Amino acid sequence: MGESKDERELQRPSAAAEAGQAYEETRGILLRLFTRKFGISPEDAEKLVYETFLAYQWLEHPRPEATAWLIGAACSRAMTYRRSQGLPDLAPSPAAALDFARTLRYEQALDTLSPRAREALRLHAEHGMTYAEVAAELGISTFAAKRIVTRAAMKVRKRAGEG
Repeated sequence: MGESKDERELQRPSAAAEAGQAYEETRGILLRLFTRKFGISPEDAEKLVYETFLAYQWLEHPRPEATAWLIGAACSRAMTYRRSQGLPDLAPSPAAALDFARTLRYEQALDTLSPRAREALRLHAEHGMTYAEVAAELGISTFAAKRIVTRAAMKVRKRAGEG
């Protein structure tokens, strides 16, 4: 038997819970977007992040996908802020902003790895080393290098939301 509308409403996360989850997942991304891409001070970036999340929290249900909406809104707020400060526009395209956000998610995911796993993954993925070369560099067996790199890559993809 199907669920009633009231039952579905009870199962849906509250607006505050959705906004809280979105905040936890994207706060760091937005701070870096404001400071790195738009050259805004960390103090002002914090204020802009807060304002962006307030705007998101007040959206009606159903809300759009949080990360994409928040990045778009953050870019708009950053450009408005820069104009109010008499600074030139630095408007990245929406695609560039999403690429930047994806890169930041990967950086954050890499930071959760152990130093050894992070180094093994970087040697293999960024420097193009084979498992045997990674093993020689780290003083471990080729099998261990392959296992560390494979597990680290899976963990990073999962934490970055790509796998």
